[in-house]
Amino acid sequence: MKPLAIADKVRCTALSTSNEGSTVGDTPGRNLAARLAWMGDVGKPNSKETITVLSGRLSSVDKVDLSVVEEPGIGACKHMKRALGTRSPKEAEGFEWHLKALYEYMQHIQKSVLVGEMDHQSSRFDWLNLSLEDEEQLLQHEEKSSLDRAVMFRRAGRLIEILRGTLEPLQTLMKDDLLYRFFVDGIGQQNSYALVAQYMDMLVHQNPDMSILEVGVGTGGTTLPVLQEPGGHEDSAPRFSSYTFTDISSGFFEQARDKLKPWAAVTESHKLNIEEEPSE
Repeated sequence: MKPLAIADKVRCTALSTSNEGSTVGDTPGRNLAARLAWMGDVGKPNSKETITVLSGRLSSVDKVDLSVVEEPGIGACKHMKRALGTRSPKEAEGFEWHLKALYEYMQHIQKSVLVGEMDHQSSRFDWLNLSLEDEEQLLQHEEKSSLDRAVMFRRAGRLIEILRGTLEPLQTLMKDDLLYRFFVDGIGQQNSYALVAQYMDMLVHQNPDMSILEVGVGTGGTTLPVLQEPGGHEDSAPRFSSYTFTDISSGFFEQARDKLKPWAAVTESHKLNIEEEPSE
C-alpha cells in the first residue's frame, strides 16, 4: 500500500508546557491534530483469527433466543411438504435452473427433518406428522405473531405458485413493506450487520484509499451500518476513495438513496446484473 503522505525534515515544537496556569496542552496525551489507533489485521475473511475478532463485536448486539425459530421452521417445513407433493422429481428436471435449485433445496430440508438434523429441531414437536388441525392452527398463528413468521407465511404459503413459475418470489414480500422491514428487524439481521460493519471498519483502516463496490444494494439494509464505520458523513473524512452501490433493478435506488443521503457526496449508484457482461 502506498503512503498517503511523506514528511521529511519535520521539526516539532510544543504549543505549550504543562506548567500551572497553562490553558493549552495541559491535559496529558491530548490529541490536537491526530490520534493513534491500532486495529487487528483483517487477514483472510474466513480465517480463525478474523472470525474471532469479528465475533467479539456481537457482545454488544442482542442475542437471539433460538427457540423462537422452531415454530416458523415447522411452518415452513409443512408448506414445503405440500409444495413438493404437487411436482414429481421427474417434472422438476424440466424446471428453470433457479426453480430446480429451490425444489432440490426443499428435498434436502425434508430429508434433514426426517433424520432430526435440522437446526433448532427439538423433541417438542413431530415436524412431519402434525395433525391437520394443529397444522392449520400453527400456520395461522405464524402470520400474525412476528415479522419473521409473517415473511415465512407470506412466501412459503405460495410455494406451489412459485414452483409453477406463475409467481415471482419477491412479489410475495412487497406488500406492506414487508421486505424492507425484514431487512431491518428480521431475526439475526443486526448480528449480521454488526459483523459486516466490523469487518469493513478493519478493512478500510488497513486500506484507507480503497474503492468499494457493493453488488445488490436492495433496500440499503447492509449498506447503512457498513458506511457508518468508515466515515464520509456529518463532516467526517471518508476512509475510502469511493463507494458504488448497485442492483439488478434501479427500482430499489430511490429508497436506498434516501437512507444513505448523509453519504450522497461520496457514493454513487448504478444498475448492474452480474449475469451479464459489464460491457452490455
